[in-house]
Amino acid sequence: MTEKKTKRFWADSWLVVSVAVPVLGAALATHLYRLAAEATPEKPPQPPLDWWQTAQFWLNFWATLSLLLALGVGITAKVMESRKKSKLEQTIDVQTEKLAGADRAKDAAVALAKLDQLVMVHDELIPVASSIADMARFPLEDRGPYLKNVTQAAASSLERLVSEHVQRPRAVIYSIDADADPVSMNPIGFKGRGKRPRPFKAGTPRGDAAIQFAFEAQPGDIWEDLTSKKPAGFDGSAADYKTFVSMPISTETGTYGMVSLDAPEPNSLADGDWALTKLIAEVMSIAFEVGQDQNTAGPDDDEPNGENVAFVWGQ
Repeated sequence: MTEKKTKRFWADSWLVVSVAVPVLGAALATHLYRLAAEATPEKPPQPPLDWWQTAQFWLNFWATLSLLLALGVGITAKVMESRKKSKLEQTIDVQTEKLAGADRAKDAAVALAKLDQLVMVHDELIPVASSIADMARFPLEDRGPYLKNVTQAAASSLERLVSEHVQRPRAVIYSIDADADPVSMNPIGFKGRGKRPRPFKAGTPRGDAAIQFAFEAQPGDIWEDLTSKKPAGFDGSAADYKTFVSMPISTETGTYGMVSLDAPEPNSLADGDWALTKLIAEVMSIAFEVGQDQNTAGPDDDEPNGENVAFVWGQ
């Protein structure tokens, strides 16, 4: 018998004894006391017996012994239970303290990670914001190259931020060309794996779905696993990615395009990636507003010209 089985055997045995002995001892003591009370001899024996030789004495003796045994076992069981409970409480207190310490360490690590993430976002977006500010200093007709540089910088920033925890992501920024026939949404800034993404053209299921999404101007959801569920118009052309999220680039004055983030591993994009994509789309809405909208003040304008507003398809 192994040591573990031996301990288990004695523990089970003691459990039976600690329950049975008090009950049986108390019952036996009660019975013996009753017999002792009824044990009155009809005739005193000759010669008379000493007190300790009488049946009453021995019945009372064994009854008292049974009662003491029952009480002793019961008290011992309570003491052992109390000690065991005390040890358990101590163990629980120690484990609780360890867990609390672990939780504090985890909270500190999460807070530090969030701070690091904020610093990274700041470092990545400051150059983009600076480029947008530089672009605004030039006349509208000269802002095109700056806008393209801004979109490329924004796509690179998004890809770098996500690649910290997502394997081989790709960030793409699309711009709507309302003058094309048919209307199209073309990639003008991208960073990550693979070749340049294909444009979306109106008149095709894929193009109509993407362009309609952009003009709805509502944040997109993460498509977690394209092998099990696909959006409307998805024709399987993007065989190298299995998850993506897209955000429209729009303002109150128009819709300009879309930001898309994808990855080859299903379920690899999280809520934080959704928020980063949305943030980049909001930043890009400012860039497109400055780069394309004639209502944006140029370097020689005192005030925006309210009569010159750039309209895009659907507005």
